[in-house]
Amino acid sequence: ESQHLVKVSASGSLDNDFGTSGIKDITNAAINSQNLKIDSMTPGASGPSGTFFFQARLGSNSTPGIVKFTAAGAIDTSFGEGGFVAVPRPANYEMSKTTFDSDGDGNLYVGTASSNTEDAVVAKFSANGVEDQSFGTNGILTLNTSSDPVEYVSQIDFNDGKLSASIVSGDTGWEGVKKITTVVRFN
Repeated sequence: ESQHLVKVSASGSLDNDFGTSGIKDITNAAINSQNLKIDSMTPGASGPSGTFFFQARLGSNSTPGIVKFTAAGAIDTSFGEGGFVAVPRPANYEMSKTTFDSDGDGNLYVGTASSNTEDAVVAKFSANGVEDQSFGTNGILTLNTSSDPVEYVSQIDFNDGKLSASIVSGDTGWEGVKKITTVVRFN
């Protein structure tokens, strides 16, 4: 399976300064000699100065995480370990339903779910991919808004200097499904 990044200008045409005629082939991209696979089912997020982030998997173990690219489409090796940050942290958090956004300073906020506590969580990483231990408790903000188990954070958004998170919770049964979405905005 081939993978490509495409950069489009504000006018809707391919950005010829990016890759080859606006398209960059990342099919064989690697970080520290490990194969990188972008999760094509998860939208990316833009960062400052034209940088952008994607959910990805790295290596033969398919370690889930976030990869950062420069505005020119190169892997940003100043981010995390060679451009990749394993997410989420701590262990036992899954990335099957993950959302992320960055603030104007390039800090990255990642929302996902805990596989062992049925809580939604948000983690914060600095612009260079270091987990912010001052955020939440040891770098993880746990979100549980009701007595119903929280399934996951469905959307993270950082606007006007404030973080918003949409949380899906409720009965997860197939028939007669009751889902509750709560939007929380933090100061």
